[in-house]
Amino acid sequence: MSLRINKKVLLYMFFWFICLLPNDVIRLFPSYETYFQYLLQATLGTILLYRYKISKNINIFQLILLIWLLLYLPGAFLNDGFKTVTLIKYFCWIIFIWGVLRFFEIEKENEIFMCLKAARPTFFVYMLLTYISMPSRATAEGGVFFLGSRATTLQYFLCLLAMCIFCDFRFYKKLTAFTGLMWILSWLFAILRGSGQGIMMLFTISLLLILEKSARIKLMKRIKPIYIIASIIIVNYLMITLSYMNFSLVIDVIQDILHKDATLTGRSEIFTYSLAIFLQHPIWGYGFDNNIVEATLTKIVAAYNTAHNSILQMLINCGIIGTAFFLLSNYIAFSYINKSHNNALSVMYYALIAMFVGGVVSMIIPSNPFFLILLFATGRAKYSPFEEGEIVS
Repeated sequence: MSLRINKKVLLYMFFWFICLLPNDVIRLFPSYETYFQYLLQATLGTILLYRYKISKNINIFQLILLIWLLLYLPGAFLNDGFKTVTLIKYFCWIIFIWGVLRFFEIEKENEIFMCLKAARPTFFVYMLLTYISMPSRATAEGGVFFLGSRATTLQYFLCLLAMCIFCDFRFYKKLTAFTGLMWILSWLFAILRGSGQGIMMLFTISLLLILEKSARIKLMKRIKPIYIIASIIIVNYLMITLSYMNFSLVIDVIQDILHKDATLTGRSEIFTYSLAIFLQHPIWGYGFDNNIVEATLTKIVAAYNTAHNSILQMLINCGIIGTAFFLLSNYIAFSYINKSHNNALSVMYYALIAMFVGGVVSMIIPSNPFFLILLFATGRAKYSPFEEGEIVS
């Protein structure tokens, strides 16, 4: 597969760059890094909304997603109130998400193909600069690389890998050598940097794809959305309450396969303190862009800046009600994908599952890589089957 770049591919590379901003780029604006990231992504969202418009006929996924986004507000107002900068970031976030969703829902297959083609050189550049930055920045704790921390880097890799695999299966009908190489390099980075959550995510998507292709069965159709959501709730409950320590098999996997201690390098302590924070405001949480976990836990250990569990952090941010709507929106998204006639979307189905698996021990959901996979899969699942004139050869 050639990496030759034309003007349209270059334009879409800029799209991926804005959606997946590298940490090294954000750090170029130390005094304005939060403004820079949100305003740049809001600009992209505004352009996409101007082109694709906001539909008056809102579907059930959009409705539930919008309710979830709005449920970040009550906690903020009930606790500390909204600061101006937080309000700006909040609306920038919504504009970005909605613009990207409309693009993936409406754009024709030929244009989506060009967008996915652009993900390939973007992935190559990100991978190259990550490996270049690795020797000088690797630390015993992990390190911060071109894209960000180990977890952030592997989220970006998983997102772009899923896009490349989808492109291969949808348009080339086979896995290309380029995608295979990026897959191997992603695994290599996760292993070299000892990223347990990265290994968990890559193992999940790799295993599910291998099972589907080797067994020649529609595995996605057998993994019902309700099973996924139920598993998310049960697994995260066991993790947050530390009940997982009662299962010897789980402890063996953590120690012998992931090479971590039973507390998951101190996460058990983080979960205990974070759960106590959540229980103080369980209904509405603390709202968008709060720093309650960081402000509380960094007094104990400087590295304790998040709940290190995506569902627990979401419970802290938007409470039980907001988290319930988030899980409902994902149930609907999984249902759309599961019922789609676009077989290549199974890649996105498995990528979302992999994100949730990684989210058990890290801050992965919600994040831009997660949203890109979710919105792409949902948008293409709702897209009408393309006409013959749209087929890309």
